[in-house]
Amino acid sequence: MKILFIILSISLACGISTQAHSFFRIIGENDLVLVKDDLSNIPRRFKSLMPAIGNLSSGCTITHIGQGYALTAGHCFWQTFFDGDLKLNQPCIDETITWKQTADGANPRISKCVEVIAMQKNDDLDLDFAIMKISNPPKEFIVVDWYNKPRTSQWFTIFSYPNEAPLSWSQYCRLKKVRPIDNRPNSIHHVCDTEVGSSGAAILNAQNGHMVGMHLSGDGEFNSDGTRTEAIVNFGQYITFTPIKKILLDNGFVF
Repeated sequence: MKILFIILSISLACGISTQAHSFFRIIGENDLVLVKDDLSNIPRRFKSLMPAIGNLSSGCTITHIGQGYALTAGHCFWQTFFDGDLKLNQPCIDETITWKQTADGANPRISKCVEVIAMQKNDDLDLDFAIMKISNPPKEFIVVDWYNKPRTSQWFTIFSYPNEAPLSWSQYCRLKKVRPIDNRPNSIHHVCDTEVGSSGAAILNAQNGHMVGMHLSGDGEFNSDGTRTEAIVNFGQYITFTPIKKILLDNGFVF
């Protein structure tokens, strides 16, 4: 188990990379666990959520939130130039999603991206999200907590597709207050283990399985001399700080 850090201030952060391709996000010992096909090695309360966690063909993790809508990180659409502005009704460029992709899972459900309803990557605003309309959605979905920020007494967890691996579990992280100077504005800072491919994964309340945030990246990366900088912190965004709810309302999503 590891400790999840949250920011409680809008002060400017120092020294944390916001690049989409930060590589080494394992902090300390590697806590990632490959999810078994029968889901026998994850807590029972999460088992019904696994079909709603997808592997996006561009190399990210995506979450079905119901009614054929899915959330992931904006930077997962790397082929699109981001100028910081909100972009609406964008083409998908042949994106597909494989749901609940375990190591030996047979006949997984496959969805296609119909349209990117909205996407934005703006480092100044700490926004990095994409909303997709998909075909053949799973019947399962993850409930989003649109209003509440995490509390320090709560525990959280992440399921994702790290480094081209099948569905994996980060195990648990707990929230902790830290100095505002150590953090990016409006960001969740955490030490849950993730890797490339975990971008866009839902940060879940460990008690009820509700989505409260979205993992984005980490500060570990390759250096120009061939060495690597180990990750000290990973980070994501609060759902409550994004315009996602309003955009979904504008597109007919029923809350």
